[in-house]
Amino acid sequence: MANILLANIGNRNIRYTGNSPVSLYSTSFRQDTKFLLDHFEQEKEHITPQILPELIDSLSETPQKIFLFGSNQTESGKNNQDTLYEAEILTLLFRERYPESTIEAVICSCSVVDVNDLMRFYRSFINELVTEHPESKIILCDAGGTSQQKSALKIISEYLLSDDQYELYNVALVAGNSIPERIQSVEYRRVIDAQQIELLINQFDYSGALSIYFGNRKQHTDNISALLKIGAALFNNNADSASQLAKSAPKALKVQDLLKGLAQEKHYTVALEEWTGILERGAVFRLCIILDIAQAYKKIQDWGFALLYHHIFEERFLHEVLKKSVAPYSLTDDWNKIKEEIQADRKFAGVTMLGGRSLSQVYSATVPVLRDLARTLFLPQVDDVVNRISDDHQKQFSTWRNKFAHEGRTIHASDVRAYLPVFQDWRSMFGLSDETVFDELNAVIIKYVRQ
Repeated sequence: MANILLANIGNRNIRYTGNSPVSLYSTSFRQDTKFLLDHFEQEKEHITPQILPELIDSLSETPQKIFLFGSNQTESGKNNQDTLYEAEILTLLFRERYPESTIEAVICSCSVVDVNDLMRFYRSFINELVTEHPESKIILCDAGGTSQQKSALKIISEYLLSDDQYELYNVALVAGNSIPERIQSVEYRRVIDAQQIELLINQFDYSGALSIYFGNRKQHTDNISALLKIGAALFNNNADSASQLAKSAPKALKVQDLLKGLAQEKHYTVALEEWTGILERGAVFRLCIILDIAQAYKKIQDWGFALLYHHIFEERFLHEVLKKSVAPYSLTDDWNKIKEEIQADRKFAGVTMLGGRSLSQVYSATVPVLRDLARTLFLPQVDDVVNRISDDHQKQFSTWRNKFAHEGRTIHASDVRAYLPVFQDWRSMFGLSDETVFDELNAVIIKYVRQ
């Protein structure tokens, strides 16, 4: 793998020991270096490059290409310290010293203190460089240029390049000697990652946040990754996986009430109290998660998935409240056997019509069928959930769900407006506020991300 060196040039990168009236530490660095460039052949023996030779010579192999970033602030009134001529001088010196390398001066015309313009400049350059040399390793020298040049080059490099694509070196001047040292620079990337992770989890995209977080880390078992995995499992409606992940989370997380509640499927305490004796604990946990997923989609105004998950809630609720009554059969897989039991008056005695049809014409456990069966339980709490939406509105509700789930139709706010009070009441019936488990989880994730 060939190495490519990128280095900002500052006024410490050369030393002059000749007799010409040149002082590189004066206020006319630009003019002094122009004089040396114009008289290069006469003066080159008196010009000594500093910092970069020590770095280059310390590398295991000489870089195949060396790019020297000089400045030429065309729109700035203060350009007397510009390094464009110095960059050209170093290019000539290095071509003699490192004949096997390609040396090029790259002149930046923007202000050397304007971080935004500098980042645009470096981003364009590095993108083009990586496109032309995708297999090369980039060596960054952090010892030249203004602090803004250094920061901009590091930030863009960390953003565009993976950890194995680049190395960062500083060269310290100690008692007149240049001492190269490799340094780790990860804080910029962590800041960028943190911002992206916060944006993604606020849209409940935990899988996307995981991809960014994992992309720059070999360690996948820390607090943040554990929390993101739990969020992804919850939002994918995988309650069992989320509970297992909470159980196996790092010790620092296990002691938190949120994680303990998820691990034990006791997070939704009010709902558990309200539905004890009617629904199993695990069923309450899973139904509340579904309602929270639906609420999350409602918050980001993704009306199609908000409608879909409220429909999933209604259907799962009906299956759960009827589970004991149809045992040992399953409403999903054993409808014909259940129908025989009903016809023989061994279950749901006296029922002859379901979903507006005679029993003999009912061929599957559709939502209207389930609603009618649930009403035969004569449980006020169940009736409240079922009857909160009328049979006619329920048909339209299912129609919109089918248009979204099976036809790929876009669902607009106006399509679900009539059902919003129903959705809110269903949450209230399970003791849920507007805040979801995802809001609680996000607050914990953000706390760790910002540490």
